[in-house]
Amino acid sequence: MSAKTLTHAAAARYASAIFELAQEKDCLKKVEANLKLIMLILEENHDFHKFVHSAIFSRKQQIDVLKVLGKKLALENLTTDTLCLMASKRRLFAFKSMAERFEMLASNYRGEVKVSVTSSCKLTEHQENKIRKVFEEQTNNKVILKTNEDSTLIGGMVIKVGSSLIDSSIKSQLINVENKMKEVGI
Repeated sequence: MSAKTLTHAAAARYASAIFELAQEKDCLKKVEANLKLIMLILEENHDFHKFVHSAIFSRKQQIDVLKVLGKKLALENLTTDTLCLMASKRRLFAFKSMAERFEMLASNYRGEVKVSVTSSCKLTEHQENKIRKVFEEQTNNKVILKTNEDSTLIGGMVIKVGSSLIDSSIKSQLINVENKMKEVGI
């Protein structure tokens, strides 16, 4: 089993556990907000990123820092306890995967579907609403739409729904033509 597979497996177990406990304790929104905050800190603070991913720090050091962080940020006890448990089991490196998995579980619980659209230029509000409506009709769920711009697509768009990808970009089509030309020796 690869390290990546182990990370995802550990993250899934922790995410499921904290999700179920947050439901039982009726603090799902608070825990979700806590995890997003910690994720933001992890992305923006190089020292915290190193702290989470480094084996230099002992379990006790990580737990002590996480308890202080929990108090300083007024985190839900469940959030702090989960982070400390992950640190005690040397699984803190899986935090990002765990938080992403938790967010997915919470979205599914609320009946939401996340749709990511990358287009060559900024979409108008009308276009966004049209895309949202299409996916709401197809999935019978509320759609959370995230849009991005990537001028290298030339035209068209790339839509990601869960693990499904719809790529109608001109860039992708040109790459396909190039590959077919290589196959026939042109």
